[in-house]
Amino acid sequence: MPTTTPEAEEPQGEPGGQDGEVVSGIATDADPATALESPSYMEDLPDDVLLLILGWLDIRTRVIIERVCHRWKELAKRLWKAQCKLSFTGVFSISQGKPLTVVILRAILSRCGESLRKLDLATASHMLDHRAVKAIGSRCPNLEYLDASGVQLSNASVLQLANRCPKLKTVLLKDCCDVREKSLRRLLRRCKCLEHIDLADMYQFTGECFNIEGLMLRRLVLRGCSGLTSRGISRIATKCSSLTELILYDCYTIADQELQSICQNMRTLTTLGLARSLYHASSSGISAIGNLRNLESLDLNSNGSVEDAAMASICTGCIKLRFLNLANCDRGITDEAMRHVAKCRELRELKINYVVKITDAGMHNLSCHGLLQSVEARGCPLLGNAGVQAVVELCRDLRLLDLSGCELVSSPAMEACAAIVAERPHILTVIVGGTSVGRADISTDSKGKLRIDYSDYCVESFLSGEIDLDDDEYWDRELYEGGYDYDYWDPSDYEGDYDYDYWDPSDYEGDYDYDYWDPSDYE
Repeated sequence: MPTTTPEAEEPQGEPGGQDGEVVSGIATDADPATALESPSYMEDLPDDVLLLILGWLDIRTRVIIERVCHRWKELAKRLWKAQCKLSFTGVFSISQGKPLTVVILRAILSRCGESLRKLDLATASHMLDHRAVKAIGSRCPNLEYLDASGVQLSNASVLQLANRCPKLKTVLLKDCCDVREKSLRRLLRRCKCLEHIDLADMYQFTGECFNIEGLMLRRLVLRGCSGLTSRGISRIATKCSSLTELILYDCYTIADQELQSICQNMRTLTTLGLARSLYHASSSGISAIGNLRNLESLDLNSNGSVEDAAMASICTGCIKLRFLNLANCDRGITDEAMRHVAKCRELRELKINYVVKITDAGMHNLSCHGLLQSVEARGCPLLGNAGVQAVVELCRDLRLLDLSGCELVSSPAMEACAAIVAERPHILTVIVGGTSVGRADISTDSKGKLRIDYSDYCVESFLSGEIDLDDDEYWDRELYEGGYDYDYWDPSDYEGDYDYDYWDPSDYEGDYDYDYWDPSDYE
């Protein structure tokens, strides 16, 4: 058998060709003389060539070819051992009665688990439960990336994952609501290389698990974690000071004290998301964001407490800001805020959708910046032609301008824009659905540099996202203040730190039967 070169082990990415198609042959442009010397049958091909061909097969077909002959079975094993990424997108289907199950997952991981570095379960059509993560822990010791979002996990399964997969760098557990702080604390303590963790929509999460020294996290996503406490935020701010990205969307307990703690301790942040989270913060508290000198992306969407004064501090301090979202900040943002935003010399993308106090004067203030590439201003009822022309004329690198629902914008503005951009090297797309711009009214010669899109992305009945705490008993602050002497420390959290394995005999079912999963069961 010919010696296998490193190239013969490729492709090492996700199994299957484009769109999961099976590669059935090799195209050739050989002349007739050469064709006479070519192999007549697949078995005449050398191993290196067969490996390249079989490497394009999808998961199900790759298992099936193991039954062709002993040679193909050995080649398939070599392919599995070279597998470093695994995704099940489009392979299984619950609606067709062919879901990914724990039994099938075990059979696949028994083939490629040792070499696997990245595993994505979130995109699979599956019927997986906590046993899936136990199977991963027992078969994938070198795993670095795991997306188990939506899988019904248990504390025991996450504890085993922490013990068995110490090389994990990225763990995504979105909507895994049954996982508690104890198992997350073990995961953070054992996986020393962990850089990115996503706990979105875990509504009972408090943040206490971050009370660990030496964390090297770079990215933390806590979207929809409405149970996050003041003390939990303090833990994150002090113990995760090396974070570069922090997403706190829909976390309703953030007030001035929490903001100040974040901004004083997390000076390395480049991305901060606070959309729909600052219901209890004041303008002075929000001003603390200006201390984040390295910040490049800031999302303040749907926070009515954001005012012009806060924007003055933010735009003065955050000199590296490239992306800013002020959509639905309709209470305190006026034209004056746009004058402050113009100070951000690195700003390239701005969203001011549904900021109803923005007028043409504000757009003139904004235009002084001159380097914007994308501006979204949907549903701004006071924005008219003069403001639009100012932005297009002074922001010479502008590529996208969304004016959906701005009823004062009319056809003359588009005609003026066409003349302005005619000599520019790039195309400007202006979205005018819901405005007074008529399809047949425009007579332009922009030399193809102005593209008018009549789509309307403005939501007429769009609400700002504010929660009226006076009329809606949505949130009770006393529940989160710890005023009932709740003891967050549980001695049992430290039980089993000596490599105690949460052993489940069912984890090893089928390990001695290489052909445990039969794809023909789905045919």
